[in-house]
Amino acid sequence: MKRVFSTLLAAICLLLAAASTASAEKGKFMFGVKPGMLIQTSYFGLSYSRLEPFVGLDWVAVSVNSDDGDVAGSVFIPHFGSKWYLKAKGTEHAISPYFLGDVFFSLASVTVDGAAAEEEDAIKEFLEFWGMTLGFGMEYYFSDKFSVGGEWGLRLLYDKVSEHSKEEHWGDYTYKEKVNDEFTVAFRVTYAAISLNYRF
Repeated sequence: MKRVFSTLLAAICLLLAAASTASAEKGKFMFGVKPGMLIQTSYFGLSYSRLEPFVGLDWVAVSVNSDDGDVAGSVFIPHFGSKWYLKAKGTEHAISPYFLGDVFFSLASVTVDGAAAEEEDAIKEFLEFWGMTLGFGMEYYFSDKFSVGGEWGLRLLYDKVSEHSKEEHWGDYTYKEKVNDEFTVAFRVTYAAISLNYRF
């Protein structure tokens, strides 16, 4: 929960900084999608001449069936960020390069049946992660409302896994000891994406 609050705080600071640079300029409502992405697939926001703060929400359904039990759940992944354009955008046939910053985290709801029920907390913990995205891209404007973009960047994802027990076998006797080992997992992955953007 602490990492969720820290991620939210970072997102709020990012959006406040973005809004402060937009001055009193009136923004257009915008919507965008990135086909083929697993997370950060769509977003809504406000479009200014050189700035676009946005928010989005992704959803993943989880279902696993095994001899030890069944796992079912949902993972919601909100994300917050902004694009900073290097020059004013929005004219027909114009090309506008930009930088992108984005933070995201997941909220998981999990139900485990059968013998694996004791692992429910560990599975939920594994599905709750957070991260950020840094990218660079360009958009080509077919009109002042519709653009297609190409984007390349680095995605950082952090997760934590806890091991709560271990077993030792002495002949026919099994000894189970509770331990609290924690493993922090970090992924650093480059990505490339195409975006479709419309401004109202």
